[in-house]
Amino acid sequence: MFFRRLALFATVASALVVATQANAAPVIVGTYWDESASGMCSASLCPVFFSQLPPNKRLMVREINCNILTASQPRRAILQISTVANGADTLARVLPIPIPYVPPVAGGFYYTSANLQTRWLIGEGRFPYLLVEQNQSGTAGVTCTMIGDLVDPA
Repeated sequence: MFFRRLALFATVASALVVATQANAAPVIVGTYWDESASGMCSASLCPVFFSQLPPNKRLMVREINCNILTASQPRRAILQISTVANGADTLARVLPIPIPYVPPVAGGFYYTSANLQTRWLIGEGRFPYLLVEQNQSGTAGVTCTMIGDLVDPA
């Protein structure tokens, strides 16, 4: 039983590693903006980093959709903003994203989706990122798409 779960875990983890290397650049058409990004980690906090926003436009986030696979129950997901890449200088603004409770699936992993429609403004040149927290440290894989509109600064 243990080895079967370990094999399933290794298969899932391998697939997620491939996905983390496939982050796409944002799609920008007129004022429309969307980007998909993935992250994999082996801690209780798992970040997903999006690209830096254009230096002359703000982003009005309209929708966030995430698929989340964790080794322990996912506790929360939040969208945050940083002034530098990789979330090293995070601003105080936080947008919570509800995660529904789910029981573990085969192999003891938790798989869920988090979806939020909103109107949340991010400043020009900022680095948005999503942070998923699980109850205990363990492997986690997160893939998210953020959709919004580019707007001129006031």
